[in-house]
Amino acid sequence: MYEFELIMGLLLLIIGGHWLIRSTGKIALSLRVPTLIISLVLIAYGSSSPEIAVSLSAAMKGANAIVIGNVVGSNIINIALVLALGAMIAPLKAHMDLLKREAPLLLAVTILMVLALLDGELSRIEGIIGLALGIIYTAYLIFTAMKERKNSATHPKSVVSSSDRSWVLHSIIGIVSLGVMVYGADLFVKGAIQLSEILGMSPMVVGIVIVAIGTSLPELVTTVIAVVKKEDDIAISNVMGSNIFNILIVLGITATVSPISLGALDNGFWIDLATMSAAALALVILIRMRSHTIQRWHGALLLIGYVVYTIYLLRR
Repeated sequence: MYEFELIMGLLLLIIGGHWLIRSTGKIALSLRVPTLIISLVLIAYGSSSPEIAVSLSAAMKGANAIVIGNVVGSNIINIALVLALGAMIAPLKAHMDLLKREAPLLLAVTILMVLALLDGELSRIEGIIGLALGIIYTAYLIFTAMKERKNSATHPKSVVSSSDRSWVLHSIIGIVSLGVMVYGADLFVKGAIQLSEILGMSPMVVGIVIVAIGTSLPELVTTVIAVVKKEDDIAISNVMGSNIFNILIVLGITATVSPISLGALDNGFWIDLATMSAAALALVILIRMRSHTIQRWHGALLLIGYVVYTIYLLRR
């Protein structure tokens, strides 16, 4: 049964990812909004919805190790696997807004997450604070999008004036595409969890390796399709927005609904947090280099690092 769920889940993710990228571009054109903003709000948030579903479900069942492992693993995978594969297909050039705004924000929220977990738990207050910061960030992005509409001439390549209302149709297509991706991710995760039980893996490793890979498939599919379509803004902003969203919104909502307590923490957990932080720092350094581009060999190094980390996890 798990074989069917794994295959069907992946197929739905590919189909949904294709139509999501297509509809996002159309929405940006119709609303005269930069695709960068649309991808940060719609794609990054939408493709992270599996993390919310999985984390909330796990928290309500008391599987707190899976909750944290899912977020930590997803953030590592998004950079060291998703962006790495995208860069190996074609070099990815970062938009200046990502350099000025999302890059420092990603580092800041990553540090905040590590500090919040120093005592081995995420309280309801910490969850509310994270959620509030996520909402403020989203409101800022929407405000920026509205401002860009009034000054579309400043972004001639990413903003095109249009008076039609086709955005309504493409918004519906985008929502349906997200639904297809969420359902596909859910199928994949169910199959992966069944497989992990057969292999006898620990909850934290299941969260970081199996569940995180499953819930990161929307980002993977979206990024690969964006790279093929030469939409570098979508490829990079999808990952950066998703990682920020995972920490502020996913953990924020989860801890607000059900405070997370991990109990006694072993050294392995701190290695996981250090790996997540190192991945975020590596991404920021790469896109802030002179060319502002993640080259193919950068992607290869990130991928090698992920493989080494995964081998360590499986042997832990």
